[in-house]
Amino acid sequence: MNYSVISRRFWAWFFDNAIIAGILYGVLLVLRMSGMSIFPVEEIIEGNFSSLSKFYLIYAMIYLTYEISFLSSNLSATPGKIIMEMEVACAKASFLKVIIRSVAKFISAATGLYLIFFTIAMFNEKKQAVHDLLAGSFVIDQERENQSAMDLTQDITKTEAFYEEMKSRGIKTFSEQKALAEEMYGKASKSSKSSILSSSIIWVLVLVVSFGFSFIGSKVLVSDMISEMKILPQFKNNGVKVEQSIAEKYVGAWANDKRTVGFTVYYDKKNSTMYINTSNGALKFMFDNDDTLYIFEGENKFKFMFSDGYYTAYMTCPINGQLEYKEHLKKE
Repeated sequence: MNYSVISRRFWAWFFDNAIIAGILYGVLLVLRMSGMSIFPVEEIIEGNFSSLSKFYLIYAMIYLTYEISFLSSNLSATPGKIIMEMEVACAKASFLKVIIRSVAKFISAATGLYLIFFTIAMFNEKKQAVHDLLAGSFVIDQERENQSAMDLTQDITKTEAFYEEMKSRGIKTFSEQKALAEEMYGKASKSSKSSILSSSIIWVLVLVVSFGFSFIGSKVLVSDMISEMKILPQFKNNGVKVEQSIAEKYVGAWANDKRTVGFTVYYDKKNSTMYINTSNGALKFMFDNDDTLYIFEGENKFKFMFSDGYYTAYMTCPINGQLEYKEHLKKE
């Protein structure tokens, strides 16, 4: 029996993970479009990694469904192994052993122990990784059914029934023997070049789609995480509950041309709370009855008024009953 070498198994693992990654990113993109948050950046920054449980749960479901479905089917191989012309064999195959193998393999992938698991396979006779040892399975190269019609016919001619028929008809030449074999047993089955080519094209397309989903998905999700990090308040003091429609026009970094006056407005959708931060801390603020924003810094009370379009504003500070200090701010 031809036990698959580690290099071939590595490439099968690589192709499988490329396909799984494509499925995973496809699911994450669908969830993102539905408004579900998979990577709560704020909680991760604060050290709460339990919020990543949703991501790992989705990854586990996809990985295990993928492995168990293909290995328990008549294929006895995942797409990666099919591409590398390998299959999983087991002395006493059972669905429970497929589950044990798949779970052990997932743990190795999720914890980064995959290289260790496969290093062990280099030092045993049947090239079994840890998940193979636990399930009593081993990976073999598929026997290539590409014998020529001549080879098959020669095998057929060894049967007693064929010999008797050949004798009764007085057949001697090989061409006559081949014709008789096709008449009695049908034409010899061979893997045609066209079927191999079409199968190869299908798997190449699967890999291209998977890589495409992985590239687009990772780019979109990383961009979302970076954007979310930019709108996280550094200081969470003096927050004010306010409707999102009111807060949205203020959200962003505001500064004058010389950058001597400025602050950043944040809005926490989860808590419906708005914050205003400077480099030193959070500012106090309030809204009046017509939703005009007032900002307090020490003894000063600034009135934030829009003018000259959406992204410019005058922040005025009354010095006394007659004078006002005005600062022209722009959103960066």
